[in-house]
Amino acid sequence: MILRRFQAQGLRNLAPLELSFPPRVSLIHGSNGSGKTSLLEAVYTLATGRSFRSNRLASVLNYSAEALTLFGEVVHDSGRVLRLGVTRQASGAGVLKVDGERVSSNRPLAEALPVLLIHPESMNLIMGSPEQRRRFLDWGVFHVEQHFGSVATTFRRTLDHRNAALRTRSRDLESWTRQFAVVAEQVHEAREQYVERLRLPLQIALEQLQGVAGVAVRYQPGWDRRRTLREALAEQLELDRQSGFTRSGPQRAELRFDIEGRKASECLSRGQQKVLACALLLAQNALLKQSRGSGAVVLVDDLAAELDEAHRQRLASALMDQRGQILMTAVEPELVLNGLSFADEIALFHVEQGEITPS
Repeated sequence: MILRRFQAQGLRNLAPLELSFPPRVSLIHGSNGSGKTSLLEAVYTLATGRSFRSNRLASVLNYSAEALTLFGEVVHDSGRVLRLGVTRQASGAGVLKVDGERVSSNRPLAEALPVLLIHPESMNLIMGSPEQRRRFLDWGVFHVEQHFGSVATTFRRTLDHRNAALRTRSRDLESWTRQFAVVAEQVHEAREQYVERLRLPLQIALEQLQGVAGVAVRYQPGWDRRRTLREALAEQLELDRQSGFTRSGPQRAELRFDIEGRKASECLSRGQQKVLACALLLAQNALLKQSRGSGAVVLVDDLAAELDEAHRQRLASALMDQRGQILMTAVEPELVLNGLSFADEIALFHVEQGEITPS
């Protein structure tokens, strides 16, 4: 699967653009502030309906633009072509389209164009909050389990309703508790199975990147599994009522990375944490390819700033081995290209003052 053609208008400091990307590796280079990351942000927004740099999509509009407009042509391995469109007004109103038809959520975009992002914030997979690791898990499960998207939507809805019932002491609390317990078990089982499947690809990725060994992955479901979730909810009902939210369930789950019984975030150097985060994303992409036949479009922002030369080369080689499409940025392209055996296969794009041209 590749993003073959891409158009963007009204995004940050980028001039209106239309680009054709090759099926393998594109390196977008230019000085700081020229618009390199904005291009990756635009592709990410097309694929997810949201930015990875701001919680408010309206804030990524060019100051002189009335709307953000993105268009992409995605070619799947079967030869099927999908056309995706995202339009957002400065007011916040917007339209999402797949093959010219309006869609009501971001989910069809994500299904049509899976993207994986490796960037300076990727290390938060190790150091950040449990919520960030849950998002990592759910992205993976969503793309390898056909029905997980609807399960996850139902889970969030029932959790919201149960929390509302707790705060208002509604008579519907018992009904929402039953529904929540059923769908929560479905979320838990899907995540647990995914973690088991991720172990081997992660081990392989760590061996490819080198520098981190002995990582144990442990999934904690968000309640004591010696009890059923219904039992846990019943035992803490009064605490839930007092706090106004549900204290047990997949929304409290954690994915831990340990080395000899210690948290990886406590015993790894900053550089090693970057390596582990990259290995997790490599493993996730490998599992996606194994499950669906093709991996994600991988977006790598400022590779040279995140890893030393040896690890840059290993990561680039590992990504090439997955034989998917890669869009990466760099201030100095030679820092990325030096030492790569496949440097002559990389298409170069130059960014200067918001203008992007093949170079």
